[in-house]
Amino acid sequence: MSDMNKTGLWNTVSRKAMRMASCFKRDEKGSMMLFSLHIFVLMLIVTGMAIDFMRHEQTRVRLQNALDQGVLAAANINNDRTDDEVRQVVESYVTTEGFDNYGLFDVRVSNNTAASRTVEAQIASTVPSMFLNIIGIDYINAPARTTAQDGSPEKEISLVLDMSGSMGGTAAGTSTSKIEKLKDATEIFFDLVLTDENRDRVSVNLVPYTGQVNPGADIIRAGGFNINRNHPYSDCLIFKDDDLFRDTAIDRTVTYEQEPHYDTSGNASGSPRGAADDFTIKNPPCRTEDHNSIITYQNDKDLLQQRIEKFERANTTAIHYGLKWGVAVLDPSFRDIAEQLRADGVNPPEFSGRPTDFGGNVDKIVILMSDGANNGTRTVRDDYYDSPSKIFHWNRYGFRRSQSVFGLDNNDYGANRAFNNGDADRQAELICETAKDQNITFYSVAFAVPAGHQAARVERLMRTCSSGPDKYFEATSGAELEDAFREIAKSVNKLRLVQ
Repeated sequence: MSDMNKTGLWNTVSRKAMRMASCFKRDEKGSMMLFSLHIFVLMLIVTGMAIDFMRHEQTRVRLQNALDQGVLAAANINNDRTDDEVRQVVESYVTTEGFDNYGLFDVRVSNNTAASRTVEAQIASTVPSMFLNIIGIDYINAPARTTAQDGSPEKEISLVLDMSGSMGGTAAGTSTSKIEKLKDATEIFFDLVLTDENRDRVSVNLVPYTGQVNPGADIIRAGGFNINRNHPYSDCLIFKDDDLFRDTAIDRTVTYEQEPHYDTSGNASGSPRGAADDFTIKNPPCRTEDHNSIITYQNDKDLLQQRIEKFERANTTAIHYGLKWGVAVLDPSFRDIAEQLRADGVNPPEFSGRPTDFGGNVDKIVILMSDGANNGTRTVRDDYYDSPSKIFHWNRYGFRRSQSVFGLDNNDYGANRAFNNGDADRQAELICETAKDQNITFYSVAFAVPAGHQAARVERLMRTCSSGPDKYFEATSGAELEDAFREIAKSVNKLRLVQ
């Protein structure tokens, strides 16, 4: 082919190629496919990121749970362990869960004694990426950190226990009295709280209440309380004003009236209650026996249980008086009384300096138990108690005999009430709120409370006083009462995660 023909053919092919390229350039067919391809790739990356992040969170949660369980097990002071053994326990929980390839792993142990242990652990693991490595992220860090503590700070506990006459009744499904069931429950509580390891860290006050609270001659003497005395039989103070329940302490600068020694009982013949020559009042609002009075700052569980075994039921229910005294013995102003009782050998020597100041490292706890609502207590009218001869009479005879002496009808002597139900409920709520403002923790147990309006009042009062719904318990049987005190003991002992 001649050069001229070759040149013409090349020109023709070139023109056709240029026309085809120009057409291709102007043709928009397939552009959406390219855009869709980009979107599809982005969707794959985003979906992959979501999958990787989900895998990371699942792994992190598993790691955190394993670490939490490990430090809880390691912190348990029921198992005697060295610091190295504590670390091994934590590590075993982590590796058992499948985490044997980690970077940072640090376990720190503090306060490792028979009474307490704190374990802090942190770990850093990684989760390999399945999709994020497309954009250069090969792994995601999965850190975990936690702290567990067993053995709380030192504790001051007040057990405020109902000893009213209704505690002689029976709980559901048993012929045993409620007061006997309470004794079984407190024994379980003492076994769990007053162990050999922590008995020098935990002190217990017992505050039994009926229609009053007898603090006992030792506390009255050590505290130098001013009392307008009318008889030598007991030491119950009368608290009337609401302001007394707005203070965690008991003001020792004022003079208190003494609860009269009298008995609403007595047979119709007019002879003293009991044998013909027995002039002892049997059912006074203020119990006279030493074993029915307050004891404070004890750590001997046998002594405490023996004291409870001697408790006797009597009279009515004054929850507000029980709470007032239960809080007062935790107030720092009671310290000089407790110190004097230690000096006198009444209290053990371990708890010098108690009750401690509010806001310190000592847990202050009140545990209230009642089988009924506040029950307005009758008292002797002032005009029938205003001379030595009248007081002497009330000290010897029950109400039935007094009727004939003073010409009283069944309602006359009770025209004065020591308190009514509304006053008592309000004052109980006042002292609870005042004490909770000082970080005193309240537990409450309603035990075999009769159904109806009384049950509603008890529940409202106890829920108001309790430091949260988990610290209010209802027990209808002895077994449930034991369970309640067992759960309270576990809560008080506080094996817990703190971070």
